Amino acid sequence: MRILLVNPTTRTYGEGVTVKAQAPLALLCLAAVLREKGHKIKIFDHNVEEKGLRDCLKFEPELIGFTSFTGPMILDALRLSELFRKRLEAPIIWGGVHASLLPNQTVSDPRVDMCCIGEGEETIVELADRLEKDRDLAGVKGLIWKKMNNGTTKIIENAPRPFIRDLDALPFPAWDLIEAKKYSATSFGIEKSSLALYSIQSSRGCPYQCGFCYNSVFNQRTWRFKSADRVIEELQFLREKFHVKTINFKDDNFVVNKKRAEKICRGIYKNKLDIKFAIDCRVDLITLPLAQSLKIGGCDRIFFGVESGSPRLLRFIQKGISLGQAHDAIKICKKVGIRSSASFILGFPTETMDDIKLTQNFINTLNADDLMLKIFVPFPGSALYKYVVEHHLFSPPQKLEEWAISWSKVDYQLSEVPSKMLNHLFKRTLAGFYIRRAPTNALTIFSGLFRHNISLPYISFWISKLLLDGTIK
Repeated sequence: MRILLVNPTTRTYGEGVTVKAQAPLALLCLAAVLREKGHKIKIFDHNVEEKGLRDCLKFEPELIGFTSFTGPMILDALRLSELFRKRLEAPIIWGGVHASLLPNQTVSDPRVDMCCIGEGEETIVELADRLEKDRDLAGVKGLIWKKMNNGTTKIIENAPRPFIRDLDALPFPAWDLIEAKKYSATSFGIEKSSLALYSIQSSRGCPYQCGFCYNSVFNQRTWRFKSADRVIEELQFLREKFHVKTINFKDDNFVVNKKRAEKICRGIYKNKLDIKFAIDCRVDLITLPLAQSLKIGGCDRIFFGVESGSPRLLRFIQKGISLGQAHDAIKICKKVGIRSSASFILGFPTETMDDIKLTQNFINTLNADDLMLKIFVPFPGSALYKYVVEHHLFSPPQKLEEWAISWSKVDYQLSEVPSKMLNHLFKRTLAGFYIRRAPTNALTIFSGLFRHNISLPYISFWISKLLLDGTIK
């Protein structure tokens, strides 16, 4: 069977906020298991392929799969689904986080035929087999689909599919199906693991219960992992086959099991893989010995989810950390020479101007190397989604396209701060951080120039962005 896997554009988080394109790891994982079963796979990534639609039509797929995430990418996924619907007869299946959290609403859209709920590897393989043999879809676990009966459409929700327990049994992602040159792995000309093309997901899920996160529903707070030996094997494959130097671990939390994390780092070092990598970690899990092991293994960046500088809000969102732990985490990173990124969210329910001021002040004193800032989006199924609906702060969208909610500019008010003011504070906080970091960033750029790792056009680009893109007034 010919199967087209589509990654809608994910580079836009909202007005004026874009990110660099990274390879669609989830689709590469699906492609690998499908190819093992003899299917022909084509991947279309709309982030980097503006003119590839004609090739998709020539491929004449017999099944078209989309990945989805709550946010602006929903609109692009719908546009592409409609285009393929008009030009091809292949059924269209959506998967990913959004389709899994709201499967009934998603499949109710006329541009969607079915949805995969949860992990997709086993579901899509079984689905392709049944479609190829023209068999009934009722037995495909993890599938919700439309069935025509006497001119009427009925939505059928099959039994749920259990989690894949043995992640070691999965094949390596089908990296050969994409062109590496289409993806950027640099920032201002400097190679960084946090922007690496190649990624590994060494584990799935997270056992914690942050109130804003979709993970408690999508992965049901269940953490599953690949063995350290399997992770090393995958890293060796990427190093030898594609000469990879930087890796991004796409785990929700890389260090749930510290012994496993340390074993991976020892394996990287002992096997002389010479790979730099980035991870996500909670501030209450990092310790100096662990950070030293990570550094020896090649870790050069850690992303920490702090989310708020208000102790009251941290308790409200069930983050389970303290501000002191956040300070300690950043200090540990600086001590061992690992770059740190801290994530914060503005606009939580019950948040006041005083809370936002506490967050702004804490961002200033935390002294992380980078800042990831977003405006709160109520992800379906999360505890805070339930809160805002029950307190009549948020009316859930009734149509799929209405979930294309920006992470940088909102027109709804969930906190005590009016949306117009919140949008202004978002820009001001983000701009203020990078203005303060400008001398350090400039030093990094110019040192890169002298090491011949960066060119003058990149310096020009950085200065023009700083002055002209509207984020700094």
